[in-house]
Amino acid sequence: MVGEKEVFLSYLEREGFTSQQREAVLFPGNLIVEAGAGTGKTKTLVARYLYHVLVEGFPPSRVVALTFTEKAAQEMRERVGEELVRFLGSPLEDRADRALEGLIHAPIKTFHGFAAYVLREYPVETGVDPAFSVLDEMGEGLFLEEAINGYLSVHLDSPHLSFLLSRWNVFQLRRALAAFFRSVLSEVSWEEIEAFKGEASPGINPGQREGEEDCGIPRVLEEVRRYLDFKAEVERFLAQGKCSHVMSRAYNSLETLEYLFSLIDAGEEPLPLVVRVARELGAFPSWGNCGHLRELEGLGGLAHSLWEWLERGMGGDFYRAFLKVARGVEETLKVKKAREGVLTFSDLQKGLLRGLRESPVLVADLRERFGRFLVDEYQDTNEVQREVVCRLCEKKGEWA
Repeated sequence: MVGEKEVFLSYLEREGFTSQQREAVLFPGNLIVEAGAGTGKTKTLVARYLYHVLVEGFPPSRVVALTFTEKAAQEMRERVGEELVRFLGSPLEDRADRALEGLIHAPIKTFHGFAAYVLREYPVETGVDPAFSVLDEMGEGLFLEEAINGYLSVHLDSPHLSFLLSRWNVFQLRRALAAFFRSVLSEVSWEEIEAFKGEASPGINPGQREGEEDCGIPRVLEEVRRYLDFKAEVERFLAQGKCSHVMSRAYNSLETLEYLFSLIDAGEEPLPLVVRVARELGAFPSWGNCGHLRELEGLGGLAHSLWEWLERGMGGDFYRAFLKVARGVEETLKVKKAREGVLTFSDLQKGLLRGLRESPVLVADLRERFGRFLVDEYQDTNEVQREVVCRLCEKKGEWA
């Protein structure tokens, strides 16, 4: 009798999977697939899903597939269903039929959708009221705007706010606070923000004084900008498969830096953007044994120079005052969300990560409950999402 794996291998051969794609589908452990657009990453991901349910025998309820958009999640669910139908009438028919029945409730979700699911299922371990509702991006923006305006109107006489308003007008401050929440606090916890501050006591001079750098933009950023010229070469080495892991991370970082510079050039408030550039430089990959483009090794070292510049700007007083005000806005926002019983997409993912960090029982239960995890476009995950995935997939003790 032909075994499940032999039947599945025949399917891969009929569908023209390359040797590399087959290796990715059948690989026994965790892996990251790096490939350019149009090379069949989604096709490979769907085939790996089929392998888990048809060969390994996992029901769809135990296979988590995470995407970035609702549309991508729906398309993946449909593609898996279409491929399962093709196994009806084959030796794998029984498993395919059961998988089709279970597919409608399978955890094929966005990151925030999966986080919402876990938070509602484990309210004690994650510390949330399971009756919460989720704010969309427009609703989140309105809540943030109301929190900023509410805090500023009540605390106009506070020394921290007065200090900020001696350098910015109220419209600049509102924009900077909104940008800080959207681009920094959406991905980083306050504990991590405080850690950055503790390492360098960063401050920032948003205005211009005689003899200072124009518009509060440090000259070291121009040195960073020159490294963006390497982006095309990194992409070329990536396409050739040379030092793929390092080149992939470097390319993503250069793309992020390019985007941040476009915002700086467009005249966006510099404070949250400078912080994000410094954080991105600090996370730039180590080159290790890779012998290509070693010139890029110097980019990560500029993080220290940038934090040093930030520390010199007004002795860090401005940044500390800004964080005090941002903390106040955060507390106002937290009270407002608790009163309304709502969470944002960022709250959902941070809440899940907090639960995974604080509850070993939750980690063990989720690993037992969900036997396999698939992540579409893993290279685009942020720090919170990456840690969530790693805590659920890594061996026991990796994140102790």
